[in-house]
Amino acid sequence: MLKLPPLLHIGQVVYDARTAVKDLQDRYGLEEIRPAIELTLDNQVDGSEHGVFSARYHFLGLGNTELEIIEPVGSAPSPYTQFLEECGEGLHHLAFNVDSIEEHLAAAPSAQLLVDAPMPYDSRMAYAKGLAPGALLELIEVPGGFAAAADRYSQDG
Repeated sequence: MLKLPPLLHIGQVVYDARTAVKDLQDRYGLEEIRPAIELTLDNQVDGSEHGVFSARYHFLGLGNTELEIIEPVGSAPSPYTQFLEECGEGLHHLAFNVDSIEEHLAAAPSAQLLVDAPMPYDSRMAYAKGLAPGALLELIEVPGGFAAAADRYSQDG
């Protein structure tokens, strides 16, 4: 039986990340645990209408996990702009750092891969429906682990 590792973060999509982060800081005392990053990702799922998209990511500490605040950047279609259009601001995904994205997808043959994008430092992320009932999961594959990659992102600015 394939097991999910501990929850890495909860992803929330918003229209304005700075406003959302400030609100969460003022209301709950949450702190950003590393500098915000902006990434441009190339979604490589065959036949995808999303293509290249950009977003700004902020990470707030929740004690035993993180809250990822995501703001789409630019006007290109993306899974985040689509989510905002269909649902408004809200919970987007649960994220897990896994050794093998393929292994998790193989465990649920009916899962639908929505995004499959390379990230810096030889890492990769995928969003998939059908890996858990009613939840979109983000699977992140990072050589050396997510903490090491987060440190590299922060150092590169």
